[in-house]
Parts: sequence; C-alpha cells; structure tokens
Amino acid sequence: MKTMVFAATAGALLMASPTLAATNLIRNGSFEAGPTGAGSVPEWTRTNTPDNKPTQDQPASVIGYNNNLGYPTGAYGELVTPDSVVSQSPDAVGSKAAYFVGDHSVNETWSQLTYLGVGNYKVGFSYYLTANGIRNRNNASLATTILGVPVATTIITATSTA
Repeated sequence: MKTMVFAATAGALLMASPTLAATNLIRNGSFEAGPTGAGSVPEWTRTNTPDNKPTQDQPASVIGYNNNLGYPTGAYGELVTPDSVVSQSPDAVGSKAAYFVGDHSVNETWSQLTYLGVGNYKVGFSYYLTANGIRNRNNASLATTILGVPVATTIITATSTA
C-alpha cells in the first residue's frame, strides 16, 4: 500500500437551502481532537488495523503538519504541509492529518456513522502522497462511501505524482 496522508477536511455541507449556514456533519473531520500517534482517534472507528508485526504492517496514525518527526507522529521525517487552498469545505484546515502508512496493510479503514436527513451534501477531503510512499511497491486507494456506495474514489500507483 502506498503511504498516504489523508487530511480529512472532511466536511459535509448541507446545500438544501441557500439560507442555511454550512455545517460540518463529520465529527473530528480534521483529526484535531486527539493525540498524535497510532492510538485511538476520537469519533472515528478503526477496522482492519494492522498489528504492527512485521514492522511493515503499521497502523495509520495522526501526524502533525510541518514537522520532520518519524512515524508514528510524523511521516518518516518527511515534511507534510497543510493544504490551505480555500474551498467550500466548512472544516478549516487544522494542524493534524491521518497518515496511512502500512506497506503490507490491506483495507485499513477509519469510519464514522453520520445520520443525515433528506438533502444534498458535499464531502471534501485532501490527500498528500509522500515521496517515501510513492516508492512503496503496492498501490493505495482512498474511497468515500455512503451506505456502502462509493461517492468519491482515487487510486495511487507508481505513476502518481507525489
């Protein structure tokens, strides 16, 4: 699996009426409410979490932007900068991101249930492919699903741009 940083500027934006203010329906969407490292992440359920044996089978962690720290609080010494481009996401860019690192991990998932009424929603996220991740031999994918139906997907291969 390619190493990828998932900065879930994951905002669900209610667009049913122009008079409604943007409301982030994803709890802890930017991973700000929790410690850095490979421990639990408030509001997110982790499944298929690697057991850290062998050392390549490492679980995703929460890292801080703009640091040169090693795993699990950084991207193996690689500086990851936040994506501060203005977007329609109601979730402001914070100081942390999820870092999916396991080169041999399969389908590690972070999820949460959000109950929504009838309406139109937008989900946004940013991802950063680290240079050390692009050198990994396996591919990575990122998917956003609603009730198991993919609404946004991407796949990272050896030809992707870091």
